[in-house]
Amino acid sequence: MTMVSLGVGLQDNVTREFSQLADLQVLEVMPGYSLTEGQLFFGGGSQPDYPLDSKAIRDIKRIEGVEAVSPMVQVYMASIEIRGQSFHVDFVGMDFLSLREFGIRLEDGREIDRQPRGVLIGSKVHESMGQAKTLLERGSFQVNVTRFNETEEESKNFRMTSSGTLEERGDSNDYSILIPLEMAEEMYLWSMGEEINFSRDGYDRVQVKVTTAQEVDYVTEELQSRGFFIFSLKQILDSMNTIFRILQILLGSIGAIALVVASLGIVNTMLMSIYERTREIGVMKVVGASLNDIRNMFILEALAIGLIGGFAGVFCGWIFGQIINFGANIYITSQGGDSIQLISTPPGLVVFILIFAVVVGMGSGLYPAIKAMKLSPLEAIRHD
Repeated sequence: MTMVSLGVGLQDNVTREFSQLADLQVLEVMPGYSLTEGQLFFGGGSQPDYPLDSKAIRDIKRIEGVEAVSPMVQVYMASIEIRGQSFHVDFVGMDFLSLREFGIRLEDGREIDRQPRGVLIGSKVHESMGQAKTLLERGSFQVNVTRFNETEEESKNFRMTSSGTLEERGDSNDYSILIPLEMAEEMYLWSMGEEINFSRDGYDRVQVKVTTAQEVDYVTEELQSRGFFIFSLKQILDSMNTIFRILQILLGSIGAIALVVASLGIVNTMLMSIYERTREIGVMKVVGASLNDIRNMFILEALAIGLIGGFAGVFCGWIFGQIINFGANIYITSQGGDSIQLISTPPGLVVFILIFAVVVGMGSGLYPAIKAMKLSPLEAIRHD
């Protein structure tokens, strides 16, 4: 039980960490490419076969289970200018009308009910800014966007106003400034020096928020069937859960081997019991006990041994698991980490162990019971 509980505990901890890291109901959707045999696309600038244009975004919104859709535009060559100091920050543009659906909140936990007039500062953006942090939070600041031509470097200034700091989410948005999609498109087009019509040519990335966790797989399959490339943390989590299930099977197999060895002990105990009670068995047959009565008596004894052993195993496994959990947490906290529940025993596992112990006990007692049933009454009475 301890070994399987260890596997379940590790799986629960990984699932919990992933859930805290980011929203498992958010999908990253990227344009799709039809690759001919032997080709591999590395992003060399070719046009996608399945672009994320305005029509594709409208179609995605109509998929059952989709709660919100927002194109994402990232501006890299940009920096904040405050009192002569320059701070490089990533600017990410998204549809501000969908902030609430994507679970983006202000640092005090308040939901964003209406479209902000300014930009939203990631919770970790301030860390490298020192005293300039206060000026950034107060309101207006200047953003410098740079682009490189063949002969010179050009820059353009954009004026922005802060509408607040975002709640920490544990993802890349903590280190970015969220800006309205239209502003991000303008900054991106100027920095790239290209004429791009996002509605016609499509976006490089679109985020999709799924209504419930149960619908994530359906929406993912639907988007993939339309030719798009999908990435989500749930895909990684599902792969890790498969690995953990294999680990639990391996650990459970080790425990099953121990049960097989224990079953041999039950067989030996029951055979010794028959040898010591041979005369008693003979007397029982003489006074009218049927063969079924003899057989059932020994099977019930084996069942009782299995059930008692099952309860004892569950109790000892729980105690041993708590010792492992206590020792592991001492080490983890000494290294500066947070304590965790390393051992997790689902109620279903306890029930399975008890039923399995009873089945093993009955199976182990079957051969001794048949042996006792076949004893000759006269030979049994004459046995010393």
